[in-house]
Amino acid sequence: MTKGRDRFATTEGFSPAGRHRGRSEHSRETGGQKSAERHALETVLAHPLARKVLCWLAGTDRRCRSRLERISETYDRPNVYLEDRLRWVLPHLMIDLGLTRLGADKEAANAKLFYHHLTARALALTARSIAPGGSWV
Repeated sequence: MTKGRDRFATTEGFSPAGRHRGRSEHSRETGGQKSAERHALETVLAHPLARKVLCWLAGTDRRCRSRLERISETYDRPNVYLEDRLRWVLPHLMIDLGLTRLGADKEAANAKLFYHHLTARALALTARSIAPGGSWV
């Protein structure tokens, strides 16, 4: 009697049907090959530096709010303390640069994303779940 993984091995080197440990159905169908179609976010999140930045953004402070939430709370608001403006000036400039490069309307982004607490919270929770693995697939 063989031990461990060898007892499931066949002569072709593959496991018999039903013994695909931890592999998705798509992975089993394609034989583990990467899909030709890949979302742009998957490409960005595949980069190790992007995962590190996402991990940093998903990190929480003493009040259990992520940095991403704090950035969205302080972005383009006139009533924010000077200390908070200085603390988050670099992420705010990066947001401004990104909106400019995309040609997006800053007022629309503020109304739909940064001034809407539930949307910012959902993005923070999504970032927290994606950050460790770098991909949601």
